[in-house]
Amino acid sequence: MKLRDPIRGSADLFPPNDSRAEIKDVKLAYIESTFRTDVFVSDLELTRFPVQTPPGQPARFGPQVQISVT
Repeated sequence: MKLRDPIRGSADLFPPNDSRAEIKDVKLAYIESTFRTDVFVSDLELTRFPVQTPPGQPARFGPQVQISVT
């Protein structure tokens, strides 16, 4: 499950000048028994928020990222 790997909302996850990105098929939970394994798989939507920039400058985004389970 990569529990020790943090989800990093870094700029390389997002398309250029876009505030939304998706991560597909993230395994969020496992339930195992002797006879079977069940996995809860979901998609994540990451949203970052723009910061104020001077007129005529390209959009910049702040460090905060909202993660939604879809």
